[in-house]
Amino acid sequence: MSNKKSKFRALGYLCSGTAFAFLGLIAYQVLFPAAPSNAATSGTATAEVNVEVEPTLEIALDTTELDLRASDESEILPNASGVLATGTVNVYVTTNEKNGYRLKVYSNSASDEMKHINTNVNASISATAGGLTTLAGDTWGFKYGSATTWTAVGTDPDANSGYITDGDATTSICSDLSNPTDCPVGSVNTHTVTFGANVTDALPSGRYTNDVVFSVIADPSS
Repeated sequence: MSNKKSKFRALGYLCSGTAFAFLGLIAYQVLFPAAPSNAATSGTATAEVNVEVEPTLEIALDTTELDLRASDESEILPNASGVLATGTVNVYVTTNEKNGYRLKVYSNSASDEMKHINTNVNASISATAGGLTTLAGDTWGFKYGSATTWTAVGTDPDANSGYITDGDATTSICSDLSNPTDCPVGSVNTHTVTFGANVTDALPSGRYTNDVVFSVIADPSS
């Protein structure tokens, strides 16, 4: 009888141990679940990286040679047929605009005439009719580069007249146009514009002027 009790007691211990091991297995599965057999072994994702480069367009003028002078740089002594007086201005442009730019010049007032600084003098120097290789007497205009004909300045920013040239983007940007000769090579485009006036002895003596504006804008195609 004692042997049976011992067997039952031993069997009870065995059952209790098995139950404990089974519960332990369940707890392990909850805490550390098995990886699914069909899990992905690779994957891809995309992200766009971009940067916005702002357009830069700057202009500077060198007007040290702009006062109109006779060809021999002597005093202008007009005669009946007229004396041509010329002067130049260098226009410097730097830009990263990929489509380039358009350069033009127009009068700062509604008039394209050169007027006497004395407002009591009614005589003036008229703008050229354009397309002429020689300026008519008492007219003025400008030429760009190697052009052989004279052109009139524009009368306002939106006028078609006064066109100088289309320019390309520079290879880099000059950060300081106050001294363009110090800018890196390729960072500045230089445009030389010649102004001229053919004056006759029909004009009263004195100084005649017109304030002009040089305009550089991004090319319309952009």
